[in-house]
Amino acid sequence: MLLLHFKIKCSKIKYLRRFKLCEGIILELDVCSIRLRCISVFCCVQYQVKPLLQVTNTEEKLNKKENELRQVTEHLTHLRGEHDSLKAEHDQLTSDKMLVAEQLRAEQDLCAETEEVLCTPYAAQNSMLDFVFVLSCVRFLIQSIKTVGWMSGRVCN
Repeated sequence: MLLLHFKIKCSKIKYLRRFKLCEGIILELDVCSIRLRCISVFCCVQYQVKPLLQVTNTEEKLNKKENELRQVTEHLTHLRGEHDSLKAEHDQLTSDKMLVAEQLRAEQDLCAETEEVLCTPYAAQNSMLDFVFVLSCVRFLIQSIKTVGWMSGRVCN
């Protein structure tokens, strides 16, 4: 009986060991199935998230392009303001140039009139000087004729 009792006890111990081993295997199988489910879920999520990552990259590119566009727009606005100020300055300089040209034309007309006024007495003076020169030449000729005639014995009146 003791032997029987010992065999029963040993078989119980073996049974408990095998039961624990089976529980461990079952637990290991449960963990493996959970891991497989996690991996499959991860793969599905990755498959679904990957396009979202590309969208994020696209959004970053879009943000960069928007920043570049904003900078170009600001630069264009600055250039337009500068263009407008330069155009206003050009218009002012053009009007000043026309005013100066009109003043120059008026000064030239005034100088031409002054030259005409000044040239008239000079022309009269020059013609009088020419006339006096001609008269003095005629007088000299007459005196030389008289002198030549007096020397030759003839007297000219």
